[in-house]
Amino acid sequence: MNENLGIKWIKQLIEADPTTNEDAVREAKKGIQDYLAASFFANREAIPKQLNNGQPFTYCTSNSPIDKKQRITFASRHHALVNGFRAHYLDIDDTQPSMRGHASAVILSALFAVAHPNDDGQDVISAYIAGVEIGGRLGNLFNPDLYQKGWHATEFIGGFAATAALIKYLNLNESEATNAFSLVASQASGFRFQFGTDAKPLQAGIAARNAIEAVDWTLKGVQGSEDFLFGDRGLFEIFEIDQATGQEVLTASWDGDLQICKPGLWFKAYPFCSAAFRAADAAVTIFRTTGYEFSDIEQVTISFNPGRDAALVYTTPTTGLEGKFSAEYITYLGLKKGYYEPADFTTDPIDEGIQAELAKYRRIITPETDKGLSSTVKITFKDGLSVQEEVWYPTGSPENPLSNKMQFNKLSDSLQNKLLAENIQRDIQTLDQTKINTFLKHINGGNSWDHMH
Repeated sequence: MNENLGIKWIKQLIEADPTTNEDAVREAKKGIQDYLAASFFANREAIPKQLNNGQPFTYCTSNSPIDKKQRITFASRHHALVNGFRAHYLDIDDTQPSMRGHASAVILSALFAVAHPNDDGQDVISAYIAGVEIGGRLGNLFNPDLYQKGWHATEFIGGFAATAALIKYLNLNESEATNAFSLVASQASGFRFQFGTDAKPLQAGIAARNAIEAVDWTLKGVQGSEDFLFGDRGLFEIFEIDQATGQEVLTASWDGDLQICKPGLWFKAYPFCSAAFRAADAAVTIFRTTGYEFSDIEQVTISFNPGRDAALVYTTPTTGLEGKFSAEYITYLGLKKGYYEPADFTTDPIDEGIQAELAKYRRIITPETDKGLSSTVKITFKDGLSVQEEVWYPTGSPENPLSNKMQFNKLSDSLQNKLLAENIQRDIQTLDQTKINTFLKHINGGNSWDHMH
């Protein structure tokens, strides 16, 4: 491996202290809170419970070794898998635009699988920010081609992001870090044909587990090639990424805006794919501001900029779960009732009458303007009149973020316990100043099913 190409960015990762960036720390705290809310919502679902063998979910164990490099066990692998699956199960967890995937579901599930109550919260935050940074930088290199060719970036890139976080958290040296990245590269996978099935969130859990295993194998002496990115037959050559561009992106300064701040994290207000959020907001706005009879609708068009509906793989979904990835179904719901709820997106079959209505809905592709990405929903009525709404910055995006109250309500609703939500939020706000023992105690309390009864 050319050391100038292959090592510099890994040195930067190890040496960086992202907690000096106050904006990044603030966004990391929001990300941790949102990750927990998404996870707690899924505590009520049957499949995550079954994957965890019917046991309550846990983060860390108090009897794990103080030595961070001794903490990777079969149990930690399992926790990373099931917690990644759970965090992404309802598709209400955050997304990172550069990565085009669900960063926190993977990164934090890996980190919390090896955390210890005596650890410093600042180390958790530092590792989390670093993981998002590497995930975002790799996303800028691999996307959009990776995503548009059918790969699921949450698993493919997420494994690298979580490995970066573990490298930071477990204090791996340059040689260990390089090898861990190489071994996680050998596991890089994940496909979009799984969208609309339980395998999609499972891929988030697999990525978290892959990162744990890559570090474990490294510490046990398993050696991989240093040429996993650069050089002959490396990933950059396979995906036709210019190596000079790769070097420039990966070795960019860690000063200034970091990926967790710009483009930032999207915190979801809706339990479906964020690719549909602009259309969803447009549909809801039309419902709330325009008086119309739903039966008078003749046709609905939904515009996307090129490639931005790639994740929305279903035009005529047969179940609510498939409907999470259908612009047509999501727009129909917004225009029909003006809001969305988890019951709309279950494995239950979609009514045949609704499926027939979806024949009126069609997508069109329009060029991106200088203002940025947008979607327009246009209704044409039977009398020839029409109404339309265009959205650039949907609810939950960094440009139109959820309010602090909305973020807290999401956590409180997920727990069905306002006092516990207040305790967890308070723990998160001081996480960079304390050990994580109280925080872990409270979030494991959130994982207990008893508090929901």
